[in-house]
Amino acid sequence: MKIGILGGTGMLGHHLAIEAQIRQYELVLIHRHSTDLDKVVDLRYESRIADLNDRGSLIKAFQGLDAVVNAGAYYPTLPKPLAQEMKTARLQMKFFLDAVEESKVERAMYVGGAIALPKLPSGIATEEAYYDKEPENMAPYVHVKWLMDSMAREAAKDGLPIVIGIPSMTFGEYDFGPTTGKLIVDIANQKLKAYIKGERNVVSARDAGRGLLYALEKGK
Repeated sequence: MKIGILGGTGMLGHHLAIEAQIRQYELVLIHRHSTDLDKVVDLRYESRIADLNDRGSLIKAFQGLDAVVNAGAYYPTLPKPLAQEMKTARLQMKFFLDAVEESKVERAMYVGGAIALPKLPSGIATEEAYYDKEPENMAPYVHVKWLMDSMAREAAKDGLPIVIGIPSMTFGEYDFGPTTGKLIVDIANQKLKAYIKGERNVVSARDAGRGLLYALEKGK
């Protein structure tokens, strides 16, 4: 199987790529011109240039692939108006879904965020956990992830061969930012001045990569 990964230089995408190579799948990393490929020197891959803001480049990059994973979906960073954040997320997700359809990829995955799922009474997240209407929480990150999750679900209902993978809070190697790993780094360096008490569901990045590949292969 020939798998294309958007976001392969990120922690989750990198671990997914490693698992794909363990299975001896052909690996294609789809990235922007500016991407630092020194982060993936351990991987054997074909490089293709594309951008989630460019529909045509995605369609071209997906040609000949059996499967594609969006592990580099948009999320808010610097403060912007909510409407602007939603517009960016909507367009990027639409372009990704359009490219999957146009290129006739057989399997696709959107890697989403756990924040897009409401808590179930059992405390265990399942496929039944989803917001049937816009979340009341007005945080841009919540709305962006909810929007893209909803778009992927609707596309799947319309027959697009796409599944959603949500690994929750992830820690592990290849977190070059660091992102979530900053918590561990700050604790180790005694720089974490304060924290808010709460509950977290965490997973090893290595296990998350393996689970995402299973979901891509077998998810419905």
